Amino acid sequence: MTTNMKRSLLSLGVLNSWRISTLCLVVLISVCGLCKGYQDSSKIEDLLLTVHDVDDFETQQAIVDSAMKMARESKEGLDKHLMNITSLRGYSYLEHGMKVEALDQNFLSLRAQEFSEKSEGELAYALFSCYTNIANILHDASLFEESIPYYDSAIIQGEKLLLMDEDPAYYQGDFEQLIDLKIYRAQAIRSIGKPDLAISQLKELLSVCESLESQYSCFQVLNNVGRMELLDFGNTQESRSYHLESLRIRGLDAMYQGIELHNIGNTYFDEGDFDQALFFFDSAIQIKRVVFDSTKNARSLFYGYLDRGEVYYALALYDSAITDWQNALSLNYDFKNLPDLFDVYAFLRDAYEVLNDSNLSKTYDDLFKTYQSNYKQSAEVIRARKESDAIIGLLKSIEVKNKKKSWLGDYLLLGISAVLLIGLLIYYRFSRQRSRKRKALFNKLGSILIDDSEPT
Repeated sequence: MTTNMKRSLLSLGVLNSWRISTLCLVVLISVCGLCKGYQDSSKIEDLLLTVHDVDDFETQQAIVDSAMKMARESKEGLDKHLMNITSLRGYSYLEHGMKVEALDQNFLSLRAQEFSEKSEGELAYALFSCYTNIANILHDASLFEESIPYYDSAIIQGEKLLLMDEDPAYYQGDFEQLIDLKIYRAQAIRSIGKPDLAISQLKELLSVCESLESQYSCFQVLNNVGRMELLDFGNTQESRSYHLESLRIRGLDAMYQGIELHNIGNTYFDEGDFDQALFFFDSAIQIKRVVFDSTKNARSLFYGYLDRGEVYYALALYDSAITDWQNALSLNYDFKNLPDLFDVYAFLRDAYEVLNDSNLSKTYDDLFKTYQSNYKQSAEVIRARKESDAIIGLLKSIEVKNKKKSWLGDYLLLGISAVLLIGLLIYYRFSRQRSRKRKALFNKLGSILIDDSEPT
């Protein structure tokens, strides 16, 4: 082997070695970058999880801001994490009663799905949370018709998650959460003037709850059907049958038993059977005194005293009625959360008027008028009205954006169609012109051939 050939082989070996080293280095850098990406992603996700561990609003927002900064600086950018970041910011707002801000963040989270890199399961869970939050906020703001499409979307995502759920330990809870959404949707349907449709859907849902053997879901459905039958159609016996069926649920929690006993009492009161009504109200109040905390769940006990007082009044047991209504007032329940229930002062006014105590009757009449006036002008009512207006404004702005987006898409599609049509016309015209030229050429060629065939 010649020296030049040896040198050439040596050079080739060095070159191949350099290429292999370079390739290894590139792979190593890529792997390191990928690992760093995974580390960044893990840090951001771990940080976001801590939002649920704190109650302070400022701290929650600071955590989300830090996660946003880390996401911007990470190799992945915001694409991977923006949906989670906006969703958790929305959770923080919602936890502290800032519904408009929470709604805005959840809509941002929905828009972020367009460039989200989540797996199918992760995306379904994120969408389920967003749609559920939006629907519930709209429902609480009495925007029932607007809430229904979002309940529909949340239910679709929830059903997807159930199909993916392989752990039986979580299946029951997830299913009950989905049933709750369908109940809220039925309540929204009832509120837009379709109680018969709402009841029909709830009855269909009942068989599903029974097959799942979910005590909680069966109670919720039976309770809602029973209340709708009474409040919307005045069907006292039909209503009572559902509440009695609910009471027969094996292992029904005492709190729910108290609620159902109260509901049965209402059906007898509407029928004018005050003795039976009194029996069930007594039973309900006995349970409520034990299981209801007087500060957190005073609302149910308040209703118990209020309604039993009306029964005593109807039975002309005025002293007992006054005692119950005074007991209701002693709960110190915040009237701003119970619209019109300052009527308890009107009940006391009427009772003392029957007892010919004009001084106390006037005192409670003044209190009734004062609370009525204050309630209508209260900061809580004004805040709720402003909040509702702001939510409606946000919905309209999103609708306008979606229309603009739709218009842009339509115009883009129209533009592409126009370009294709023009291109087709140009091609057609060019083809015809080319065809004419070819025909003319063939005709000329034909005449030449004919001339060649003729004798000279």
